[in-house]
Amino acid sequence: LEHLQDRTGHQFIMNVSPDYGTLLSDLEAGRLDIAILPSSAYADSLESQPTGLHYLVTSTRSTASGASSPFYYGYIVTALDSPLQNLEGLKGKRFGFVDHKSSSGYRFPLATLLNAGVVPRSDFRDTLFLGTHDAIAAALANETIDAGAIWDEAYDQYTVDGQNPMRIIAKTSPIPEEAWVASSVLEANLREKIKKALLEITRDTKSPVGTPIFSGELRKTGHTAHGSGFYQIMSETKRI
Repeated sequence: LEHLQDRTGHQFIMNVSPDYGTLLSDLEAGRLDIAILPSSAYADSLESQPTGLHYLVTSTRSTASGASSPFYYGYIVTALDSPLQNLEGLKGKRFGFVDHKSSSGYRFPLATLLNAGVVPRSDFRDTLFLGTHDAIAAALANETIDAGAIWDEAYDQYTVDGQNPMRIIAKTSPIPEEAWVASSVLEANLREKIKKALLEITRDTKSPVGTPIFSGELRKTGHTAHGSGFYQIMSETKRI
């Protein structure tokens, strides 16, 4: 926020919404000026006409090679010592998803399964929705599921000294990173100032007081501009 304040000359106040529905409602009503929306929530807003939201930028993050990317992935995983080797082998097994609204924990893994000819409703012995990515890892460790869907960064957090208690069976297609959007009441010239300030940020950018903008375990590297059409794939997976 300090970076935006320094570049635009406007004060910004942090607001944490209790859920995505409230966040979208506050944006559309003009109670919030800008927000960061997960790709699925932004895609949902595009289907709600008219919302009046203005796309600004897409976040980017560091990949394993060190490059910046506007995408992340979902993994279909099993326990490291599991005999399962491919998606076909999941038939007749117990499978865990995160949540119906999760892109990496449901929508994209579901598309991956269906494209491989695996239909959860008829092919799995049991299908569970566990609520969080950590719950997927815990269920695999406790052997209450045979395989599950998990966010790639959540998977990476369980890697210690090059070892992970889970093994990847399949990787989803690329999922767009979160979108920065502005409400319809925010004037155009300020929207452009905010967009410019966000596009200036790199992984090495520091705030006006000298602290790194991206710190700790954050893999964020900056932002890029694509347009709202970049999120069309989200609506397509929602209709599966």
